Amino acid sequence: MKKIAFVLGNYKNGGMAVRATNLANEFAAYGYFCDILATGEVGDTPFTALKDNVAVVDIAEYSKKHSKDSAVVSDQKKRRSRIKRLKRLRCVTKLLAKADRSLECRIKHLRSGESLRAYFLHETPFAAITFGASYIASTIGAADGLDCKVIYAEKNAPQVELAYSLENAGLFFRLLHMVSAVIVQTADAAFFYHSHGFSNVIVINNPVKPNLPPTNEGTRRKAVVNFCRMSEQKNIGLLIDAFALFRETHPDYTLEIYGNTVSPAEEEYRDKMISKAEDMGLSDSVKILPPAADVHEKVRDAAMFVSSSDFEGLSNSMIEAMAIGLPCVCTDCLGGGTREVMTDGENGLIVPMKDTLALANAMSRLADDPDFAEKCSANAAKIKEKLSVKTIAEQWLEIIENL
Repeated sequence: MKKIAFVLGNYKNGGMAVRATNLANEFAAYGYFCDILATGEVGDTPFTALKDNVAVVDIAEYSKKHSKDSAVVSDQKKRRSRIKRLKRLRCVTKLLAKADRSLECRIKHLRSGESLRAYFLHETPFAAITFGASYIASTIGAADGLDCKVIYAEKNAPQVELAYSLENAGLFFRLLHMVSAVIVQTADAAFFYHSHGFSNVIVINNPVKPNLPPTNEGTRRKAVVNFCRMSEQKNIGLLIDAFALFRETHPDYTLEIYGNTVSPAEEEYRDKMISKAEDMGLSDSVKILPPAADVHEKVRDAAMFVSSSDFEGLSNSMIEAMAIGLPCVCTDCLGGGTREVMTDGENGLIVPMKDTLALANAMSRLADDPDFAEKCSANAAKIKEKLSVKTIAEQWLEIIENL
């Protein structure tokens, strides 16, 4: 039975961890063994059950456990010797820019793969799926010389994810030419990579989390909701500002944000947003709550879901909100995720990025026209079948099995 490894950072309740877990559990149903390799922190409590053939591997612990293995020690000596030879060669190639950059790339991926190398030597997965630009070099380095196909899975809007000038992105693009396939979440992301000369790019949407509650059939409570990571890209400040405008004509509504944090920066941003609501006199109507395992059950009877993001891949919270039949308002953020699944006025409302008034007006439209809101709800819920884990996993496996 083939093994597939997923490489990511923290394994907590975040978008990458959710995406990897949903796919791994479904791959296991098709007979694959799947390991989710956490190069960062592993949360104390799993946020979803893992199938029998699925495991989360703490790479720091794994590397420590196997650091004295003869195969690992021997491999480290060989790799460090190669790095020394390549560095000496760079003394010759410094005047040949293209060759020098190629050697720089080679040295970087050999060095950065050390933390993952022990796992790859012992387990040698058939395929390794690396999520986001932060982990591509280390995954390529860890798989170097082994019979393992590396797949790059874009996790965000590439224009922002890379945060580059094109010159500084050269190293990443050279690494990307070394992978077997590039999987992106949206047509916009595919266009970006095609425009930079990549042909091995395939669009596969995120799957909708399985076992979501059904669409609410009763009265909706007057609440605007969101559930997301508390990061700058989500632009929660815009949502609070728009809600303040909306509340001028809809004073009986509340705003509930279930905010997950996986880093000190996100904790700081959450506290900043709490202070913002307090300073605006909205403490009674704006609630920034901790994440909840049953968040979908808690919000399914809300009046609407509103996303104010500046950039996304294909937002998990958005497609989950649609799948449980919440009327949705979402910004037309970089990455094209909103337009990938939403048709304005049919299964939700799309508004320009960073436009407070447009966001508030869209919220008012849903609140003031219950028939329109219910039409959006019914149409949005159809995404549950279109993006089912089974459907999306089959698209992934078709690619993997043909590598």
